[in-house]
Amino acid sequence: MKIIKSKIREITKVSLGHTFRKGVNVSFTGTTRLIQVKDITENGDLLGKQLDAIDYKFNRDIELVSKGDIVFCPREHKLIAVLIKEDLGAVVVSAPLILLRVIDRSKISPSFLQAYLNSPQVINQLKNLLMGSFIQTINKADFMEFEVIIPSLAKLEQQMLEYR
Repeated sequence: MKIIKSKIREITKVSLGHTFRKGVNVSFTGTTRLIQVKDITENGDLLGKQLDAIDYKFNRDIELVSKGDIVFCPREHKLIAVLIKEDLGAVVVSAPLILLRVIDRSKISPSFLQAYLNSPQVINQLKNLLMGSFIQTINKADFMEFEVIIPSLAKLEQQMLEYR
């Protein structure tokens, strides 16, 4: 079995969530919706119907969330990856969330990466990257260097046949 190890930065485009210096102003007329830590359940589900709408002028290019993206929460109390399974429209993520977009889906699927990041063994490894005294989080630069073990496609196909 051929095992490939790749760093997060090699297999995904990584974007840190937007920082709102003056806080988030919820707006009933807002055209953009916002994914925050509070919108992710302990089970890794996204409360997509409850996302706050905001009316905010972004000063930089902001990455809109797309179907197939992964939103990673790097906080110790909610260390979890969420796969975006549907088109959500104009949605952005707020800091400290990290948005991951798989670069080449023929090498790794977003659903595999999400399951990998949520596996108990990997969560224990990620806990070693936590920093801070009050609220422990994983630094984006450290997370980008984290290695993902990617099994060969042939091995995955063989395993699928064995489970049938």
